Amino acid sequence: PIVTLTSACNLDCPICYVRNKNEGAFHMDRPAFERILAHLKADHGDALDLINLTGGEPTQHPDFLWFLERARAAGIRRVSFCTNGLRLARDEAFVERVAALGGRVALSFDSFETEADFALQGAHLLEVKHRALALLGKHRVHTTLIPVMTLGVNDHEIGRIIDLGLRAPNIRHLEVHTITYTGQGGTTFDPARAGRIDLFTVLQRIE
Repeated sequence: PIVTLTSACNLDCPICYVRNKNEGAFHMDRPAFERILAHLKADHGDALDLINLTGGEPTQHPDFLWFLERARAAGIRRVSFCTNGLRLARDEAFVERVAALGGRVALSFDSFETEADFALQGAHLLEVKHRALALLGKHRVHTTLIPVMTLGVNDHEIGRIIDLGLRAPNIRHLEVHTITYTGQGGTTFDPARAGRIDLFTVLQRIE
C-alpha cells in the first residue's frame, strides 16, 4: 500500500509524473492516518508487511516522523518512504531518527552527470544525493535507489548506478522507472531531447 501524506514538495522536477500543489499543499492529519492504518490492519492482518509513505515529498510533512513511528508501532515491519534526499543530506539528526525507527528509504537517483541531473530534476543535486547516500550508509538505513531511465539522457548510466548499489551494504534494492509524459512535469518535458524507453531496452543497457 502507498499512503500519500502530503502534496508539498521542495523541488519542481521536469519529469515529475504526479501533480503536486506546493502552495496551500495538502497535509494528511493524524486521525486520517490512524484510520488508514486500522483499515489496512483489518484488511491484511499480520500479512501487512510493507507500506510506502509518499507525496509530494513526504519529509515536508511536519508530522512525518510521527507517521513513521505510528506505522512501526502498528506492527508493520517495513515502512519505506520515497524522497528526493534534500532533508536527508541537510539533517543528520533526522537520518539518525529514521534509522532508530527502522525506516527504509527509497531515494531518487538518476545520474552521476551534471547536465543529466539538471535536465531530470531541475536542480543541481549531485552533491546532495551523495551526501544523503553517505549518511544513509553511516547509519545503516536500508535504501532503495530509484533511477528514472530516459532515452538519450541517462540510459547509458544504468550500469554505473548498479555498481553503486552493489558497493554499498545498506542499498538493498534497485527500482528502475522509465520516463512517462504525465503529471506536473512530465507533460511538458521535451520529448525531442529525450525519449521514452521500455524495460527491454533498459535490460539491454544493463547487459
